Amino acid sequence: MPIVNECVGDHFWLYHAIDDPPKTTDYFMHMHDNYEIVCFISGNVRYMVEGTVSELFPGALLLMRPSESHTLVLGGLDRYERFTLNFHQELFEKTGFSTSLLRPFYDRPLGAHNLYLPSELEGIDASVCFRKICEEAKLLPKKEVLLANLASLLCSINVAFVRKGNVVTPKYTKIGNELITYINENLLSDLSLTSLSAYIHMSPSQINRIFKESTGSSVYHYILLKRMILAREMIANGESAQTAALSCGFRDYSSFFRLY
Repeated sequence: MPIVNECVGDHFWLYHAIDDPPKTTDYFMHMHDNYEIVCFISGNVRYMVEGTVSELFPGALLLMRPSESHTLVLGGLDRYERFTLNFHQELFEKTGFSTSLLRPFYDRPLGAHNLYLPSELEGIDASVCFRKICEEAKLLPKKEVLLANLASLLCSINVAFVRKGNVVTPKYTKIGNELITYINENLLSDLSLTSLSAYIHMSPSQINRIFKESTGSSVYHYILLKRMILAREMIANGESAQTAALSCGFRDYSSFFRLY
């Protein structure tokens, strides 16, 4: 991932990257323990977030909250350019900004209302905003530059979020949606393919195939990443690593340690 420009500080990382050409092997289903905003500039790509596939347009924004799975789907080898901002909630809590500005990230079902088109962001050009941050941060304090510009951007996103309305319909297949919902609501329970098979009344191979089509990931890998992020949150909140591992379904602490 060739980085053209970046702005890095406590609890945030903004970078401008160009892949020319992009490589399929560089993109896979993943998730973070922080918030992410992707500003799409150019390329022949789509984004899959928790099973919902979004078509991208120049200047469009994609929002992902912590533990929300996503992956890039290449449609060709055209130059792929974007800005990506990752930040932790502490960025807001330690600077006095209201965390209510994060509502478009968390006040919705997984994989719903992730995409914001330029026409929905009245009065602001997201790509110009991110370029401005990267340039001004070379001369001024990085955190102050980021927060000043990010607050304005998030206000526009919040207005667009409210206008979208409260009715959201993720584009999952019916069975894929049911699996994703069940796993996320029972993350600390037995989620073996055998138990999922009994719940959904389908064979393990069918479940894996449908889940792969819905999320771009195997059931095992999806659950593993979700549990790892939950364990990390528990450790950050003061739990011992061993307690967090056991609580999140990892019976072998040495295996958890290596994965962590």
